[in-house]
Amino acid sequence: MMTLTQFYLTKISEEADEIAQIALKAQQFGLSEVQPGRDQSNAQRMYGEINDLLAMVHRLSEVSKGEFFFDIGLPDHVAISMKLSKVEKYLAYSRSLGLVEPEQHSDERCDRAPEGWHCSREKDHAGPCAAHPDDSDDNDVIARSKRVLALVDTYLGPFSDLPTKQSRDDLRHGLMREFGVKP
Repeated sequence: MMTLTQFYLTKISEEADEIAQIALKAQQFGLSEVQPGRDQSNAQRMYGEINDLLAMVHRLSEVSKGEFFFDIGLPDHVAISMKLSKVEKYLAYSRSLGLVEPEQHSDERCDRAPEGWHCSREKDHAGPCAAHPDDSDDNDVIARSKRVLALVDTYLGPFSDLPTKQSRDDLRHGLMREFGVKP
């Protein structure tokens, strides 16, 4: 017999599979394509499935008795930026192999990344930055200190009077990543 945690882990897997299936269809036929017999585009269907996934992640957080926590209202912007940065590196490699179309260059780059970081996306892009530390020596104490302060600013923010348990945990994990310490 499954526990509720196991049940919702299964549901998360099912929803993720559905997102992957629609993403592959959109890759082949386009985001705007409406499959015969359906009334929503691939983009609309994927949006719906992503919300279904978030609902199951939220429910898992509720039933897991503290083993899993995810607040869909408080995304981990540093983790998102780190992932976007990692994907940007693989994108550059794929482009160097001629497998992905060349970058459409804009003269204006994003200027929202914290001091000591840079974003590889265009100015006024949607969503979080694909920010990563400026190319500097990790032993450069001043550069590293600026990156740490940027992490603190990101997690606590200028409008936060009292840090939450989640923001403290996020900050701790971000600092551990910065200093290469395993949680």
